[in-house]
Amino acid sequence: MDSPFVSQINAVTLDLWDTLIHDDPDGGSTRSAVRIQGIQDVLRQVGEEFPKSQIGEALQQCRDACWAMQRKGRDISFSAQVRTFLQAMDMDLLRRVDGATMDLVARRYADAFWAYPPRLDPAVPSTLTALRQKGYKLGLISNTGATPGHLFRDYLARL
Repeated sequence: MDSPFVSQINAVTLDLWDTLIHDDPDGGSTRSAVRIQGIQDVLRQVGEEFPKSQIGEALQQCRDACWAMQRKGRDISFSAQVRTFLQAMDMDLLRRVDGATMDLVARRYADAFWAYPPRLDPAVPSTLTALRQKGYKLGLISNTGATPGHLFRDYLARL
C-alpha cells in the first residue's frame, strides 16, 4: 500500500556535481592550469605581470575561502569569487583593472571548465527518463563554484 505522502510528491530535485556528473581526479588540476594560463595572458595584455605560481596560490586561497564559507552554510557568487581571487593575487589589482579586463578574467576563470568537463553518470539518462515518465517535475541544484550556472546549462544542453 502506498504511503499517503507519496501521492503528494510532484517534483524531485537532484544535486548536479558528484551526483549526476563526476569529475576525474585530473580534472581540477587540468582546469586550474588552463585557468592560470588564461588569466596570466589577460593580465599581461594590460601590463600586469604575475608568475603562474602567484596566480596558482591565489586560486588556492580563493578555493579555501569558498570552502570555509560553505562549511558555515554560506556560498559565494561567481563574480564575488573572481573578485576574491584577484584580491588574493594583489590587494590593489581590482582598482587597477577596468571592467572589460575583469570580464575577460572572469571568462578565462569560467571557460577553463571546457578543458576537462566532468562526465555524466551512466545511470542518469535512464533515471531521469523514469522519473519524468512517472510524472515528476525535475530540478537540478548546484552551487556552481568556479563554473557559473550558464556554463553548466550549456554543458547539460550538449549532453
